[in-house]
Amino acid sequence: MDKKILNLVQAKPKSVSLIDPNIKVNRGYVLRFNYGSEVVDGKRKQIRKDAYLKVSFNHFPKNAFDRQQNTQAGKDANAILDAVKTMIREGKYPIIGSHSLKDAENNFIDWIFKTTQENKKYSDNTKKSYRALVNHIKKFAGNRIPFEAIDKSFVARFYDYLKHESVNSKGISTTANSTIKYHSQFYHHLAKASALFNFELPPNVRYAQDKTDSKPKEYLTVEELKQLIATPEPNFTLRMGFLFGCFTSLAFDEIIRAKYHDVEQDNKGKHYIKLQRGKTTYYNKVPLSNSALNVVEQMREVNGNSSTQSIFKGLKYSAYNNSLLLNWVHRAGINKHITPHCCRNTYSAIHYDKYKDVGALMQILGHKDISTTQRYLATFLKNIDLDVDLLPEFELGF
Repeated sequence: MDKKILNLVQAKPKSVSLIDPNIKVNRGYVLRFNYGSEVVDGKRKQIRKDAYLKVSFNHFPKNAFDRQQNTQAGKDANAILDAVKTMIREGKYPIIGSHSLKDAENNFIDWIFKTTQENKKYSDNTKKSYRALVNHIKKFAGNRIPFEAIDKSFVARFYDYLKHESVNSKGISTTANSTIKYHSQFYHHLAKASALFNFELPPNVRYAQDKTDSKPKEYLTVEELKQLIATPEPNFTLRMGFLFGCFTSLAFDEIIRAKYHDVEQDNKGKHYIKLQRGKTTYYNKVPLSNSALNVVEQMREVNGNSSTQSIFKGLKYSAYNNSLLLNWVHRAGINKHITPHCCRNTYSAIHYDKYKDVGALMQILGHKDISTTQRYLATFLKNIDLDVDLLPEFELGF
């Protein structure tokens, strides 16, 4: 490349883009820096420089795990693109392979902290999550980690630390979901740093068996549900919200969002609650039993009758409420690790035990594909007592 083009390469790029993997030339993701064009031999030629990202991509995925890795590779590549664009806006024109590690003082911990805490796109909760990640890294490897010290062994050992040794600020062991989340955040930013500072990105250590090897999902049997109802719980809203989930199949975040105007009655006199399912635009009508309607009426007596008001006003998902729920369960003599999410499992288990109708349950749960319901049930079906009776009407005792 001649001197003129070299000078252009070291100037501010006009644009930078991400080029998808190309199976024909057996390459993965590429960052393309565009520096305009010039006329050569009477023809205008584009001036650009390609950077081949060290993000693994499988051109021939054989299973769901391979496809999941490719999805993560795409996320990592786009994260690198965002980081590079940010550097360009800040006047740091990236010459591929030329960034000195001095730019980040060769300390991964300081770099990831600054990158996440100064990012205006991140919410306060996201920044809090990254501060927790930084604390885990410090506990594992100290306050200073040179980029070149992070190899395949480091990645694997950090995962093992998160899985078996790490605890949160309250001294409670890190959950399986949090382990996966922190490790993904860690590797995501390691991939960013690798592209920006030109050090070799070690292969990620994926543990596909984690989800399949995890403990079966917990649920309550009919008898355990009766025990729980008979046991006092001072937090009335938490009590009624959890029972409502057991009576309806709603997820806990849906219970929190539920308002009085979501409850409808059809021309046959049957009651339903109509809610948007999760993060989708899909609405689902869930039938309400007499037990569920009884909960709604009791909450109406406590909170008033405004149609736009939340049924379970003040209810939220928090570590404090989780501990209250678990204490309530244990006081009822139930030796299970019950969380707010278990109310949905409870409904599903009891419903399937009576009817053995996956199709009907699929509609109630709001699943779009019956295979989703089958996989969901498979996480706890093997533990279900097949003699459980139909969910009866429950006397709430108030």
